[in-house]
Amino acid sequence: MRPMTLLIAAGLAILAGYVALQFPARPDAKSGTLASVPTVDVLVARTPIAAGTVLDESMIDRQPWPQPLVTEGFITGRESDVTGKVTRSSFVAHEPLMAARLAGRNETGFLAASLTPGLRAVTIAIDAAPGEYGYLSAGDHVDILFMHGVLGAPDAGNARAKEKPSVAEVLVPDARVLAVATRSAKDTLLSSSPGVTVEVSQPQAQKLRLAEKVGTLSLMLRAAGDAQMEVPPPALLDQLTQAEQAQGETVTVVRGANNVDSVPLGKAGGSLLERVAMASGR
Repeated sequence: MRPMTLLIAAGLAILAGYVALQFPARPDAKSGTLASVPTVDVLVARTPIAAGTVLDESMIDRQPWPQPLVTEGFITGRESDVTGKVTRSSFVAHEPLMAARLAGRNETGFLAASLTPGLRAVTIAIDAAPGEYGYLSAGDHVDILFMHGVLGAPDAGNARAKEKPSVAEVLVPDARVLAVATRSAKDTLLSSSPGVTVEVSQPQAQKLRLAEKVGTLSLMLRAAGDAQMEVPPPALLDQLTQAEQAQGETVTVVRGANNVDSVPLGKAGGSLLERVAMASGR
C-alpha cells in the first residue's frame, strides 16, 4: 500500500502545479493595480446642503478622488476658499463641491442665490444717525420702524409731516439683512442715508415702497436668536411724555360734607400739590 500512497501524492502534486500555472492568483486590491492609481483631495459636502446656504467650514470635508475622475469644476483648494460663498443649488452628502454651483459675495447672482424661496430682496433708504448703520452686517435680523404723520390728514405725506412725524410703528418685524451699502472699497461712508437690502415677503415689499413716500424708515437691531414676532402698538406723539398724559388726569376735591368735585389737573407745571391747588381754584 505504501508505494500506491506515494504514487497518489505525487499525482496530486503534479495536478496542483498544473492548476497554479493555468490559473494565476488575482492581485491584491490594496497592493495591486488599484492602489497605484493617483488620487487628488477634493472638497465635498460633509452633510446635505440646501440651495441658498452660506457655507462655513463645518459643512465641508476633504476626500481623495481618482485623478482621472477629477474634472475642471472640482474644488481642490482649502476650505477657506469656499467659506462664505452661497450654494446656487443643493448638494447631497459627500458630493464634490463645484465652482459653477457656488456664488461669492461680489459675484453676479449672490443675492438671488441667498434668498429664501418665496421671499424678495428690497433695498430701502433708512434714517439713521452717523455711524449707527455701520454696526449692521449681512445676516443680522432687524425690525423695520415706520415713522409718519397721521395718515389721512390733510398734510400727510408732505415734507413738513416727514420732518415731524407723529406716529412710530413696526412695519416689518424680523427682517434678515442681505447687504449694507454704507462703505466703499476705501472704507469711507457713501452717504448719510444708506441703502440696506433686506429679505421680506412680496406684500411687505409693497408696504415698504409706499412707506418711503409718506414717512421715514429706520432699523432696530434684534438680538441673535430672537424669534419674538409680536408687534407692539404704534407709539403716538401725544403719548410721548408723562406731561402729555397728565392732561387727562383728574383729582377729587372735597370742599365740605356735601361739596365733592372731580376736576381735571390740566397740563400746568409745578408740583402735584400746586396743580391740585390750581385745579381747585385756590
